[in-house]
Amino acid sequence: MPIRDHHRPTGLPASEADLSNMNNSDPILPPTPLHDMAGQWWETEELAPAMRDYLLNIFCLHRASIHFTFHEPTFKARLAAPEEAERPHRALLESIYLLACYFSARLPNNQSLVHHEEHFLKRARQALMESLSYSDRLMDFLMGSILLTQYLYMRGRWLEGYHVHCGAARFALSCGLHQLPSHIYYSPLYNKPVTANVVLLPAPTSGIELGERISTFWMLYMCDKLSSIAAGFVCALPTETDAVDAVETVFPRAMEEYEVNDVNEFETCNLRFLFDPTSASAAEGARQGTPWTVTIKGFAILERAVKLSTVHRARPTGDSAIALRCLELAANRVLSTLPPIAHYAQESTSTENMTKDDMAAYIAHNTVLGALMEIHQALDELDDKAHYALLSCAKRTADLTACVKEEGLAQAYLIAVGVSGGLDIRRQIILIVIFSRSSVGALQLE
Repeated sequence: MPIRDHHRPTGLPASEADLSNMNNSDPILPPTPLHDMAGQWWETEELAPAMRDYLLNIFCLHRASIHFTFHEPTFKARLAAPEEAERPHRALLESIYLLACYFSARLPNNQSLVHHEEHFLKRARQALMESLSYSDRLMDFLMGSILLTQYLYMRGRWLEGYHVHCGAARFALSCGLHQLPSHIYYSPLYNKPVTANVVLLPAPTSGIELGERISTFWMLYMCDKLSSIAAGFVCALPTETDAVDAVETVFPRAMEEYEVNDVNEFETCNLRFLFDPTSASAAEGARQGTPWTVTIKGFAILERAVKLSTVHRARPTGDSAIALRCLELAANRVLSTLPPIAHYAQESTSTENMTKDDMAAYIAHNTVLGALMEIHQALDELDDKAHYALLSCAKRTADLTACVKEEGLAQAYLIAVGVSGGLDIRRQIILIVIFSRSSVGALQLE
């Protein structure tokens, strides 16, 4: 029997220009301190609209730095919905407030709210339990879980974050988010007969709804790879090679494309496409991937390189060597689509003013080069050329690091790739890369 997910409001904003607005007329600008912050504003079950919007503005200013994607006009419409069941669940709202407190440390004029983090962490955890207990607005539960996971990882609380992530990831699999093979919400692929006893999420009813589900899966995927590479945890999501629960979800498009139906049934690139040695010819005619897709590919390749190289070092076989060679081809295919490293060496370029496209390519460069160093290091004993290829990748990584103008971030990159430690690829590279738009100094690496 279907369990209704109260996630979609009855109406959507008509204007595409509202994408960056949290209020009907006011764009998201650097928030200014509120005069009524002196009271116990955080104790009320529902924050006052002024305080709520203040925290939402902070979050929306910084959400790109953690690759959090949702449709802002829909979210705004839900905030104003007359029925409680159509509004965002507190599982999502409290998690947003928590991240807003975290991001507030970067605001000028001593506007930091970091001392409220533990308070909103407790509220977010309670709200997530309530959402799950009543099967209430389950997409809000998943997005809130993603935010909570990312917060705990950024604060160095790995076990807590991994616990939250595993529950959300396995739940997403039960909802079928790993098997969304088309960008077309009315595709026959989403109208197959239901064989399960319980349907957690009904078929999507709009392009925006499908786009949010696809994006939510890939946000979970990024958390999964982060926990695997940086902390060594077992992945909670299956891979594209698993026989039963293979990942078939297409790489995400920009949310605006779902809004105006600028998607087509031929764009079916996914993980299989990424790792298929013959995929170069299949890519002809396909549109260029979004910046976020480029980042996802870098994470996927690095995580697989770490796994395969570890297996090969422990017990080298012909099959493991072939797998590493195939992955090397995939990594080089991705590198061939990125701007040259010299593109980042311009005096005017830094991580503080990079465009979204440049930042995504910069992240992909680092992750893919890290993957290639893992591969070449694993194959060093089998191939004399592997050692020179390893040194070449290390030099390119050093050149890329030298392009970074901020001293602290450059030092973090050098530490991450192990230039001072025999060129071993440190798991921490993924932490530096994924949050390179955030304040890296705030990361608590263990």
